[in-house]
Formats: sequence, structure tokens, C-alpha cells
Amino acid sequence: MSTRRRRGGPEAGWIWGGIGGLLWIPVLAVIFLVKGMVFTASVSLLLFAGGVFYLFRFAPWKHPDTALWKISLGFVSLLILSVVVIRVLWAAGTTQGHGGLGKMVYLLLVLFVPVFTLGNRTWREITGGKEK
Repeated sequence: MSTRRRRGGPEAGWIWGGIGGLLWIPVLAVIFLVKGMVFTASVSLLLFAGGVFYLFRFAPWKHPDTALWKISLGFVSLLILSVVVIRVLWAAGTTQGHGGLGKMVYLLLVLFVPVFTLGNRTWREITGGKEK
């Protein structure tokens, strides 16, 4: 029998939900590679790797007494940074320029909704004080 604990429930939601939120980045990296934009594809893959690293390094169960809004704020900020960096690099490789970047960033503010709805709750409070 394996000694590794299988992740389920809220832990699986954090990991798989976060990876699901990041999946658009490697998809765009493949598109950039096909278009010959190797630098943009490389940066995209680095941003994806950074996001996955963040999910595991700052997982709420590893910091059970930290307010969840603080942990989520970092991940959401990384998503928005990814959008801006990829959009700027994409625009630099095209003749269309940066049109619409400002409007797009305003639309991304909706990603901050979970940060505000979590309040000051911690992982310990959500799981009822159960430790791993």
C-alpha cells in the first residue's frame, strides 16, 4: 500500500482548479511555436511553470493559518501578469500593436472576486481544524 495520501475534496479543487485556470497558457505557447514566435512561447511556458509551482508551494493546507484571500491574491495576480506579459509579447510580434490591452485588463478584474468573498477565513477554519 502506498504511503502517499491521495488528495481529494478542497485540496483537489485547489490543485486542479488552478491548473485548469492556467491551461490556456501552454495552449497559446503551442500556437506561438507554430507561428515561429519561440521567445513568446518560452516565456509562456515559464509563466505556466511558475503558476503550477505557486499552486503547490503556496497550497492552503501548507499554510493553514494564513487568510485564504492572501493565498488567492498571489495566484490571481500571477494570472493577470501572465495575460499582460503574453499580450504584450504577442503584440510585439505582430503589426497590430497593443490595441485593446487596457480594456482587457479591466475585464480581468472579475478574477479578484474570490479574493474578496473568502474574507479572512483560513484553511483550518474551512476544514474544521483537521490537520493533514
